[in-house]
Amino acid sequence: MLSIGNEQLSIGVNTLGAELASIRSAVSGTEYLWQGNPDIWSGQAPILFPIVGALKDGQFADNGKIYSLPRHGLARKSTFSVIDQSKNSLGLELLSTAESMQLFPWQFSLQVHYSLHDSLLNIEYRVKNTGDTPMRFTIGSHPAFNLTQSLEHYTVRFSATEEPVRFRLTEEGLLETTGTAYTLESYGTAATQGIRLSKHVFDDDALVFKNINSKHISLYCHDQALIKVHNGGAPHLGLWAKPGAPYVCIEPWFGYSDSTDASGQWQQKPEMLILNSNCQFEHQWAIEIMSVSG
Repeated sequence: MLSIGNEQLSIGVNTLGAELASIRSAVSGTEYLWQGNPDIWSGQAPILFPIVGALKDGQFADNGKIYSLPRHGLARKSTFSVIDQSKNSLGLELLSTAESMQLFPWQFSLQVHYSLHDSLLNIEYRVKNTGDTPMRFTIGSHPAFNLTQSLEHYTVRFSATEEPVRFRLTEEGLLETTGTAYTLESYGTAATQGIRLSKHVFDDDALVFKNINSKHISLYCHDQALIKVHNGGAPHLGLWAKPGAPYVCIEPWFGYSDSTDASGQWQQKPEMLILNSNCQFEHQWAIEIMSVSG
């Protein structure tokens, strides 16, 4: 595991998936990131590329050929190379290969850059189309945060007024075609909106909200802010955990699962980013620890 740190935080990153493995206070020793448990969920903070969620029948068609791509894409199961490292920054890169092109037939470079600034962990994705034809893709983040007290003590709060519509997931991980209004709680004099966690809030899988207004989503314990996830303008949000498990995932996404009526045609898949040859997409988001002393 690779490590960087400053006077407030240290982080660990695995080369497999360029996945965060630790966010620890250098002051108190508190570990904020879920440490994974194969009996519950072994993941910690997978990077979702070149899809978010699932494809209908686990495959897509493009240019007359059928390709199979696993849920959340190929990056999370691929080994990245280290391209730069300093005391408080780290860069990793994944390049397309003949093997990856059997799953996703475009040439690409995916770079992930981590940097620490006081109690803020900045994460930057750089996706480059290194091939000759336009590339359609999407990307998302899936960090899981530790919950050390009873679940009911925690809330996930939005930074802006929301009227969220939840799109439910089927057993195959596909989105239903129509959503239903989701009722939020209100907290404090500022009428901040949010969701109280419980053993049952994720009984029907993830909460998926499209096109949210909030630029950051915060995890609170009682009325104390613990963690703030700055989504960097990613328009969609997933919230998830295995029911009753002691963590919660706060997931900024640029795309989402296929719907149950998806055609399976790659060129018709909605909410995709498009890169022409030799062009680059960049996205920055951040995890802010609100109190490194506790």
